Amino acid sequence: MLNKFAEKILTIRLVEENLLDLFSKGEIQGTTHTYIGMEATAVGIIANLNNKKDYIISNHRNHGHYIAFGGKLEPFFAELLGREGALCQGKGGSQHIHYNNFFSYGILGGTTPIACGIALAQKLDNTTNLVTIFLGDGAFGEGTVYEALNMASLWDLNILFVVENNNIAQTTDISINTAGKIKDRLKAFGIKTDFLKSTDVEEINFLSKKVISEIKNKNRCQALVIENQRLGPHSKGDDSRTSEELSQFKKKDPILIIKEKMKNENFNKMMKKIEYDIKEIIEEVLKRPFIQ
Repeated sequence: MLNKFAEKILTIRLVEENLLDLFSKGEIQGTTHTYIGMEATAVGIIANLNNKKDYIISNHRNHGHYIAFGGKLEPFFAELLGREGALCQGKGGSQHIHYNNFFSYGILGGTTPIACGIALAQKLDNTTNLVTIFLGDGAFGEGTVYEALNMASLWDLNILFVVENNNIAQTTDISINTAGKIKDRLKAFGIKTDFLKSTDVEEINFLSKKVISEIKNKNRCQALVIENQRLGPHSKGDDSRTSEELSQFKKKDPILIIKEKMKNENFNKMMKKIEYDIKEIIEEVLKRPFIQ
């Protein structure tokens, strides 16, 4: 299992680094928000989901969730590069991706009513299929989030609310815009909430497995607040944090943690293979004509 975790985490990291390179070369239009430093959360949680029955609702920082859920890289790169064979015919770009049971939407907090709608449909169909929604700490400044939390709890919907709390919303520190604790806001709606401060994929996987099992057995929403950090800027270059802050965060890089658990030789071989495969896909996609 550790090798599978490592493969997913490395794939997400190397995809994001290549996207930043492509953006700097002018190959990607619009914007892109990377998941660098947060990979363990997506990989640890999504490993416990069924990508044919369960659903994921993601946000603007969606690439890691998409890859962890089994999304294919070739149509993904074609989508962001605006080339033929694109995942959403080039209409979604970086933030708005749909693939099977995966949906992402760039409007902050606007994903929560969508998650409730899908979960309600599953309940009316008498299934135990789970809807997992990923939210950032910044989303808790939006009123629609609280309306959705209220409905999810009142209607006993099978939703896992995952709050990826990296303590900064774009460039605003959480201490400036958020009173109290996010886990207490969730509990106020009667939603059982677990908290974990970790970038260790195995720790996250262990806790989320228990929570997901409880949701499916009790048919009632729950929440996971995972405190981690992003190592990259909000989007491309808008990072207000100091080099000292970032150096402290880098000590908890999920890649360093999983590398320590594996033999370096195996890890390095895996990384080179993934990097080679990604480069090959990008080169092939770049040869295609632009979508007209």
